[in-house]
Amino acid sequence: MADLLSSPSWQWSNEDVGEVLEGVRALASQVVAARSQVLVEAGARGFAASTGSDDLPAWMCDRLQMTRDDAQREIALARDTVEGPYRAVGQALADGRLGPENARSIVEALRRLPKDLPQEAVAKAEALMLEAAQFMDRRELQKYGVEIRERLTYVDDSPGGDDPEADALTGEHEGRGKPGTKKSGDGGGDAGGAPVDPHAARRLTFADTASGTTLISGELDAEGAGLLRTALDGLSAPAPSADGIRDERSPARRRADALVELAHRALSADTVPSSGGTRPHLTVTVGWETLAAHVPAAYPPGPDQAGSGMCVPRL
Repeated sequence: MADLLSSPSWQWSNEDVGEVLEGVRALASQVVAARSQVLVEAGARGFAASTGSDDLPAWMCDRLQMTRDDAQREIALARDTVEGPYRAVGQALADGRLGPENARSIVEALRRLPKDLPQEAVAKAEALMLEAAQFMDRRELQKYGVEIRERLTYVDDSPGGDDPEADALTGEHEGRGKPGTKKSGDGGGDAGGAPVDPHAARRLTFADTASGTTLISGELDAEGAGLLRTALDGLSAPAPSADGIRDERSPARRRADALVELAHRALSADTVPSSGGTRPHLTVTVGWETLAAHVPAAYPPGPDQAGSGMCVPRL
């Protein structure tokens, strides 16, 4: 490393630059793996107490220039990847195959899986994310982790999540669906040949990501999909600016904007149930004389308006 830092990098070829960048990334991964092993050993032998520190995070704060929160995160990562359930992530770090940021994203996503999920499902999720980490960055991995959780658990854990199996705002509940199972009402009929409800395929889930966005996943029958497409078509058309500059939004972005606009219009029109849906409205009643004083001769009062109040349309 000392030789590398003292080397005149301007003399390097493009191949040299690429090799150094990739090599330093792999080295950074191995440094995290090595530190994790030492942190686990330090915790096991009571290292911090032997030095007079209150605990291991306190020692790290004093000697490694770390905040306590960062120290605790590093210790948790070490436990999970060295002696805990996510050792495959730790091995990928030690091999230099997995970047430190991607490793943290994978572990954070795996920690959010339900505690009662079978270990086989957790291992499958870990393997899928390790494979995806070869071509995804940290943010993409976070979103992928949410998608995996949705596929494995069928749980909508966003605020206001409404799972049909439980009356809970978080969507967390006992008896969650397991991979490969069907809930009642999923369609397909029973052994007696009960008629299939085409609406039974409908589902919609919201999953919040660590980056502050929300992933929306769902399925509609043909009728529902047709209604939604019809509602969005007029709102998702390209909208050039006033000076004629073309709309640079992608079709997917235009559809997302249209869905938000549709929700705005529905709430403003007071067409949804008032419980938890309608945005506030204000009705103002102004006397005709007061209103006429501000709009002289523009709207003379009718024979039934003189001296009465006039209701101004809702804002």
